Amino acid sequence: MPEPALWSLRFSSDMGIHRGGIVVIEDGKILGGDSGFTYVGRLRTERERMIANLRVAKYLVGAPPIFGMDNFEAELTAQPDEHQLSFTGFIVGSPGNSIAVDMVRRVELS
Repeated sequence: MPEPALWSLRFSSDMGIHRGGIVVIEDGKILGGDSGFTYVGRLRTERERMIANLRVAKYLVGAPPIFGMDNFEAELTAQPDEHQLSFTGFIVGSPGNSIAVDMVRRVELS
């Protein structure tokens, strides 16, 4: 599990959609967002890989949807790394829609 830190992130999809934001990862919790959406989830390590379950929810009226949806959940996996994480996965309920999330550690919390 990574040490507590602030991370930048970039979503991308097989539909050519991209969006960036910021999250804090601490004690297995993921909290963050961008100018129109919140990102809330959990992160765990299982068999030498990281698994993230992330809920994305729109809070700002008029913000363009991510992947055509105002709210969704994603299930993502990555290889553990202390400085960069490259998650791949899918949108829950729509496994045909792949999603990638690239994250870079920016600031330590401790």
